[in-house]
Amino acid sequence: MVNQVEQYLQNNKTLKLSARTLSKRLNLKVGTVMYLSKMSCKDKNLRIVSPYEVGSGRYKVSVFTCID
Repeated sequence: MVNQVEQYLQNNKTLKLSARTLSKRLNLKVGTVMYLSKMSCKDKNLRIVSPYEVGSGRYKVSVFTCID
């Protein structure tokens, strides 16, 4: 199965996108995007962005980016 989230972020390496934005751009459910993103994080292809990288003061955010 092709991971659409991983493929999209690999084509756009400079972007840091939330699960909601990815779901809108890829026409997938948010839960599906979260599942695919977390599976890619375990495989070391994506990483969860620090909240301070995107200007948030929260403890944890659902924003992902590609590992170079």
